[in-house]
Amino acid sequence: MSSTSPASGLTFRRIGGSIQPVAENFDDLKAVLELDEALFAVTGLDIISLRADPKFLEYLDTDKNGKIRTDELKAAIAFLLDVLKDGTGVNERSSVLELSRLNTDSATGLEISRSARQVLHNLGKPSEGRISLDDVKDEKQIKSCVTHNGDGIVSAEFAMPGAAETIALAVKFSGGSVDISGTVGINGTQLADFVTAANALIAWYKEADADSALLPFGDRTQEVCSCFTQIKSVVDDFFLSSETLAFLDSDPERLAKKDSIADVRTPADVLAMLQKIAIATPSPEENLDMDGALNPLWAEKILRFAELPEVEPFLNGKKLSSASWREFSAKIAPAAGWFARRPEYPALFDTPRQALEDAVKDENVTAVEEMIASDIEAGTVLAGVEKLHKLILFQRDILDFLKNFLNLGALFEPGINSLLQTGRLIMDGRHFSLAVPVSNLPEHKSIVTGSNICVAYVETSRGLPGALKKQLLAVAITSGNMRNLFPGKRGVFFDAAGDVYDAKITDFLRQPVSVSEALKSPFLRMGEFLGKQADKMMTAKSNEAQQNLSKAISSGKLPQQEAKSNQGVNGSMLLMGGGIGLAAIGSSVAFIVKSLQNISLLNIIAVLIGILVVFGGPIVVISLIKLYRRDLGRFLEASGCALNFPMRLSRKLGNFFTMAPARPNASHQDPELMPPERKGTMRMILWIILLLLLIATLVARNVCLESRMKAGREKKICAARKTCPVPATTPKHETRAIPAKPAAAPAAKPAVQGKTAAPSPVTGNR
Repeated sequence: MSSTSPASGLTFRRIGGSIQPVAENFDDLKAVLELDEALFAVTGLDIISLRADPKFLEYLDTDKNGKIRTDELKAAIAFLLDVLKDGTGVNERSSVLELSRLNTDSATGLEISRSARQVLHNLGKPSEGRISLDDVKDEKQIKSCVTHNGDGIVSAEFAMPGAAETIALAVKFSGGSVDISGTVGINGTQLADFVTAANALIAWYKEADADSALLPFGDRTQEVCSCFTQIKSVVDDFFLSSETLAFLDSDPERLAKKDSIADVRTPADVLAMLQKIAIATPSPEENLDMDGALNPLWAEKILRFAELPEVEPFLNGKKLSSASWREFSAKIAPAAGWFARRPEYPALFDTPRQALEDAVKDENVTAVEEMIASDIEAGTVLAGVEKLHKLILFQRDILDFLKNFLNLGALFEPGINSLLQTGRLIMDGRHFSLAVPVSNLPEHKSIVTGSNICVAYVETSRGLPGALKKQLLAVAITSGNMRNLFPGKRGVFFDAAGDVYDAKITDFLRQPVSVSEALKSPFLRMGEFLGKQADKMMTAKSNEAQQNLSKAISSGKLPQQEAKSNQGVNGSMLLMGGGIGLAAIGSSVAFIVKSLQNISLLNIIAVLIGILVVFGGPIVVISLIKLYRRDLGRFLEASGCALNFPMRLSRKLGNFFTMAPARPNASHQDPELMPPERKGTMRMILWIILLLLLIATLVARNVCLESRMKAGREKKICAARKTCPVPATTPKHETRAIPAKPAAAPAAKPAVQGKTAAPSPVTGNR
């Protein structure tokens, strides 16, 4: 059944017992936007219950709450209608986007178009007019282009000469940053810091250009100044002590702190002492003798200073006078001050001045800044890749999703096509295709009970023992029977991707499964009841016999000697016992047969039928009612679906979701191993039952006729006996003769009124 709504233009069809809207192509999407939410088959779905591309579901779930509602679906449809001017790709469910089909009049469509072309450029396919889902998924490949990947980091490897040197020195100065592609480069902040440091260092160099006193020893000024700076303080202290010695005429050893002592076996004490005393013994002549005894802590530095060519003119042999030291200090002081003012950028100290000046030229810095800006702009364009990815997924999957949301048509297509179906369980020689994940077992049970559908809870597992991937599923059992299904039953589960899982039933929610099972249930229950009762009786009798035998043995009623004397007759006793047993069985059977002769067969059949009707009738009726009221919608709602209307699970649909596969062609089977398949088994059983009922009816009729004839004969005999009264007493020693069968005698004459016939002297009145 199908009809078209004039208000919306959508087609409505009967699906699963209810009328549901159907969107078949791109043109129907606009009508879906205008459709009342009450006409949707589903108004909400839990993402965990869906089998779909996770990214597609992520884009649909705009509020990230793990559920998809009608408003979010309509937003996705509105997005498609806004950015596409041609819905051919939607109709084809294509994973390739033709850029010519984009609506560039829309701001979002234009953004997606620019992003697509940037992606194609980065992938080395700038001239192509189409982009695939695989192209968009390869984010690493998209951003492998170091000049246009959006991270704002540029590398010297892809820069023009001049700009490349600037980037290289900036990396040396700042340490650089790693690009998405894996190369090392700089960003805008690092470039600015480098330019500031380089300009400060260049300005410091220019001070020496203006004042020659800052470089008294030329290019060697820095080395000489470094050696001078290291010893200046201790040499100044030495000459101060020598001048004081000359001024006060004091004991030189006192000024040399000879009284300071230390244990040479303790390095810490020795070091502390050496730091306190002068570099040499002060002399009234105010000379520092380089060949004399020097403080071990300073000796190496002092000797290295004395070996400098620039210091040699200020020495007298190996002696440095106080006057020469002051002269040298005055000459080197401006340079020392200038070096002390040098900007603290050690990474650039060994960089030639000219290289720094070239690196901070305006044209080179501007070129690097443009590279960074271009990369950032490309990143802005690439930000639309998410929307591009979203568009291609919606183009491919939106119509299929509508078959699981707007209507539930996919649920009734052959195979595992519905997003609501997790996979296929194979167990008990059958396929169970209606399987959904369960996240909350108690809640699921409380809801699914109202569906009247039999549900098996199955645990699936896959992987190694230490890393098992487990999932709990609710599997609907919709046809066949439950005789061979029980907790602990094992099978295999195939998910939609074809992966195989071990499966085991852990629990049941028992409900009627099929009409045949409902009709058989009274007989099965009665058989179970009778079997249990017989088992109880036999168990009780067996226990009683064992107890009696045990008591007999313990009481000594079977003496050993008597047992030995009876060994010779054991065989005969056994034979006799067997005969007695057979006789007992025969008598029992005869008793039963004799008892049943007085009971009408119809009465027996009526009693049995009555028992079945009284005890089994309600079970059958309730089972048939539940089977008729099976609700597929309630089963789906237990898994997180919000359905608008019920969906009755008919017998035909039950066979669709639970089925036994057909056997191979009989011509390929070995007839000795596989007997020919019997067709029409149920029909044959029905014919046999009808035949038995017919035979039973005929037997009952014959029994009734015989009973009536026998009753008539007995009635006549009784009437005849009433005419011969029986005497009150019979002589004690009188032997009653058995009357001979009378010959064909004439009919008895009627007695004369008022007189009674005399009794027979032989037989009496019978």
